Amino acid sequence: MSLNNLYSRIFALVIFVFAAFTDLYDGRLARKFGQVTKMGQFLDPLADKMIVTAALISFIRIEDLSIPAWIVIVIIAREFIINDLRDLAVSNGVIIAVSKAGKWKTVIQMVSIITILLLVVIKSMVTDIDWFNLLMQKTIFWLMILTMAATVVTGLDYLTRGARELLDKKVFSDS
Repeated sequence: MSLNNLYSRIFALVIFVFAAFTDLYDGRLARKFGQVTKMGQFLDPLADKMIVTAALISFIRIEDLSIPAWIVIVIIAREFIINDLRDLAVSNGVIIAVSKAGKWKTVIQMVSIITILLLVVIKSMVTDIDWFNLLMQKTIFWLMILTMAATVVTGLDYLTRGARELLDKKVFSDS
């Protein structure tokens, strides 16, 4: 993405789409064939976080996108917080299951990133068209707001469910 040319941006789009779809189908195949493992349950959300974080950080560097860094920081902070909560829970024998909302959050993140990458590729092909630049800016802004909102809402859901389960297990008691 940082190379700022059409071919590198097409390559970034292809790589991200490939990573997103392999992540999606890996989970589906594991469930279909009964191959769900603890390692997979740990690595799958980690892979999601890694590709989303890498894309969002690269977006901040692209001036044409004008993505506020604070939105990216909120999204990444949520991922760290929930990851640490899950680690705490697992170390105390508590599993915080992925919710449907959490899965939708990941879909929203992936679709938003793919859309932004596609817009960046188009922008590399058609330069200085005022209406497209305005449309691109507005679309990207609202995609990032939607992504951040889904991330925060599901983060609060995980925090409340996780805290409840940890309190039920008396993880925070002194005894």
